[in-house]
Parts: sequence; structure tokens; C-alpha cells
Amino acid sequence: MNETVKKYIYKYYEKGADKEYLNSCSQEFLLPSEIINFCSLNKIVVKPGKHKIWPEKYVRFIFQDFIKGNFEVKYCTVLRISKVAPIYNLTHEFVVENIDPNRISPILDGYSAQAYIKLQSLLEDVIQNELLKLDYEELLEIDEVILNLKINNNKELIGKQITVEAALFYDLLELCPD
Repeated sequence: MNETVKKYIYKYYEKGADKEYLNSCSQEFLLPSEIINFCSLNKIVVKPGKHKIWPEKYVRFIFQDFIKGNFEVKYCTVLRISKVAPIYNLTHEFVVENIDPNRISPILDGYSAQAYIKLQSLLEDVIQNELLKLDYEELLEIDEVILNLKINNNKELIGKQITVEAALFYDLLELCPD
């Protein structure tokens, strides 16, 4: 497991730094202007989630649709930034209308840590560079299970397998008012 992840899991779950956790959740995270400028220059729509007292800041980057004849692809990139640890996660997505006459689902979609188009890759580079300047590191193993998680306040967590995503992007400690 990533050393930064271990440090913050220990701090909030084992040590019980509840006030600091809640204070971190209360902070607004603003995207660096370089990311906003890159998106503006490349006609990428930035849709940040609403500010709320929560361990995660969620931002959706929506790219212009690719259309060729009756073929259309929608692309987006999702940035999730933990406000309780200096980590983030990027996911690239696509959606295509399923025109197969034998279809069951009206759309075909997918997501990956790998970009699907060059502009997603360029955006990823800008995000990585700007967040690195803020001492954030990208977390690729977001679904890694935390083994033997100990909770300071003896609060019982729902589920037996707690992931890094759940621990550092969701309010498992149930301290946030939202």
C-alpha cells in the first residue's frame, strides 16, 4: 500500500484525528488556473461538483463529441481529489450509442485509467503537473482493500472489506453533516 495512504489511514482511523478530518473536509479545493486555462483553450467543459463538507472534490471534464456520419462518441474525464489526503484519481470515460438492432443496452460505455483520445492524455498531463506542484500524488490502486483496519473510536464500519477509495474519498467516519 502507498505510504501516503498508510499515513492518512493511520491518522484518521487509528489515531482518531476527527477535528482535523472534519476541517479538511470543510476546505474548498479550487482547480489550479493552468488546468482551467487549458480546458478553455481546448473547448473542454469543466463541471466541478458542488462544494460541500465531504472528503472528496469531484470534477468532470467534458470533451466535444466526435461525430462522423451516424457514429458519435462522447468523452469525459473524471478527477477525484481527496481533501483528507494529498491524493487524487483520474478516470477517462466514453459513451457510444448502441445502434445494433439486437441490442439490449441503448449505449456502450467504458472507463479506464488510460486516455481514449489525445486530448484526454494532454489534459491528464496538465492535471498531473499542476497537482504535483501542490504535492498531490496520483492514486491508481483506488480499489485496494485495507487489511486489518483499526478504528480508534471503536465505531463499526459497514462491510468487511474497506477500500482506499472508501476510506479517503467517502465519509466512512460519518463526521460530515451532508
